Amino acid sequence: TVPGGANTTTVTVTPVAIGSYVLITASANGYSSDTATVNVVALKTTLTLDSNTLGLSLTMNGTVTLSAPAPSSGTSVLLSGNPSGIVDVEPPMLKIPAGATSGAITVKGLAVGQTTITAISPGYTTGSASVTVNSLGAISLPATTITVGANQSATLPVTLSQPAPSGGTTITLASGDTTKVTVS
Repeated sequence: TVPGGANTTTVTVTPVAIGSYVLITASANGYSSDTATVNVVALKTTLTLDSNTLGLSLTMNGTVTLSAPAPSSGTSVLLSGNPSGIVDVEPPMLKIPAGATSGAITVKGLAVGQTTITAISPGYTTGSASVTVNSLGAISLPATTITVGANQSATLPVTLSQPAPSGGTTITLASGDTTKVTVS
């Protein structure tokens, strides 16, 4: 109803089901009618990650984004990898508060392989992102034999095929016969 003396009002359009375009017709006695088109679309969940590759035991960030704000009660997004065991996603159940459209996650590489992380939330389409977890590289020791005299010491260069991640990498060295050679 348009109040007396006014020439406009607003109405609420509430989707009942996802579908194609729906024509809304407005008519009243003595007035020419008009139409408007409403397109009811699925709300989407998008999962984005810092990268589509991750080093074994390393962590990267990600974001879950909703195409429309979360409802008044907020929404929960279930996150998991398939196959499981390749990555750890934290938190596994992300709570996006009312009115918000995104939340942050972390992904840690647990095993070498490829997995698809899915983000599932009621009322939204499922989002996904694929991740490949790779070995950090190789450790190289000298290809030639190091000769050292008894009661002497020598240096042994240790090389990584890729730069160590921030924080460094601890390498464990073990002697095959500690009665003859120790490593420190």
